[in-house]
Amino acid sequence: MLIKGQQQEAQQFAMQQQLWSHALLISSVMGPQAWQACVDAFVAQTNSGGAELAQSLVTAYKLFGGTQQLAPAASQSGAWRDTVATVVANVKSADSDTLLRLADQLKQNNLVEASHLW
Repeated sequence: MLIKGQQQEAQQFAMQQQLWSHALLISSVMGPQAWQACVDAFVAQTNSGGAELAQSLVTAYKLFGGTQQLAPAASQSGAWRDTVATVVANVKSADSDTLLRLADQLKQNNLVEASHLW
């Protein structure tokens, strides 16, 4: 498919076959919407396959993919601490956008003190 320039078809095939490394790589050159759709599909499939991911990991994956709003349940249960720890431990120092989005989302969920990440 890729040899014919059919990126969308190749992405869809990789996602249907759960070839996530291929799907994510193809999606990364297709643009932000394709990337976000692939990240969302990956997280949804991973979470539905019996291997439930911790909410903090799901949120971190989606934040890294640019698709996540902090779930209200995470803010109510205090799971935001694990999410912040996961993001801070894995974000590149030059990529403050992810942390800023997380801080904004914490503030929107009335977690003002938690939103003061730095």
